[in-house]
Amino acid sequence: MALFGSKKNQIDLTVPEMSCGHCEARITSLLGALPEVREVRADSKTRIATLTLKGDVRPSAEAIAAALADSGYSAELKA
Repeated sequence: MALFGSKKNQIDLTVPEMSCGHCEARITSLLGALPEVREVRADSKTRIATLTLKGDVRPSAEAIAAALADSGYSAELKA
């Protein structure tokens, strides 16, 4: 997965398994723990998680996948 969002300091991800408020909170917590991430907004209605980064360094696709995998979530770059 390439990590290029619409804004230089943002990454928009589709999280197909996100279906409720609990999922939103869990995904926010998991992705927010990545050191490069300043803020996470997760929306179960659109199944989109938006990561706002602290700087120019982006988390790797592997780091994002690992952060979500143990809880049963996957992510794809939003097209």
